[in-house]
Amino acid sequence: MTLAELAGATVCTASGQRLGAVHEVYARDGKVEALGVGAANLLERLLGRRHGRRIAWDKVRRIEQGRIVVEE
Repeated sequence: MTLAELAGATVCTASGQRLGAVHEVYARDGKVEALGVGAANLLERLLGRRHGRRIAWDKVRRIEQGRIVVEE
C-alpha cells in the first residue's frame, strides 16, 4: 500500500457512518501513526491550526478499494 492510495479515501465506521475523506497521513520513522480526516482536517492542513480529526492507525480495521473502515 502507498500513501497515494490512502489520500482521498473515504473513512467510515463499521456501522457505515461516514467520517470524511483522508486529507493527511501522519507518520513517524516510516510508520503511519494517524489519519487526518474530514473538512476540519483539510482546514488544519491549509491554515496550520490543529482542529482537525485524527484517527489513530491502530483503529483501522480494514482497507477496501477507496474506503477505510475504522473501529467505532
